[in-house]
Amino acid sequence: LHNFVSLGFSAVLAEATAASRKAGISADALLEVLGAGGGGGVVLERLRPYIAHDDPSGFRFSVANASKDLGYYHTMTHELGVTGDMAGAVHALYRSVPDQQLSIPEVIGVLEQR
Repeated sequence: LHNFVSLGFSAVLAEATAASRKAGISADALLEVLGAGGGGGVVLERLRPYIAHDDPSGFRFSVANASKDLGYYHTMTHELGVTGDMAGAVHALYRSVPDQQLSIPEVIGVLEQR
């Protein structure tokens, strides 16, 4: 459950960051707005070095591990008969990353290129 929530929020922040970069919004402005509202918290702080300086060292967890853990969660929700639509979407995002050895912050760069 914990990894689903953390990795799901990481995916949301990765997409928001990629979009903000394409829109020309500065990293400082994005971090200030997110940090002052609902986007603030542990996950943002782990992604902060990458958002600010393309430094992935704040969140050393591979996309492969994320895919694996989300697969477990997706299986669990299916077996319990619980809706797993969000888990499925997040799982699909991480599975779509060509280099599964990238760290979670580096998903931002992958999304920027799409």
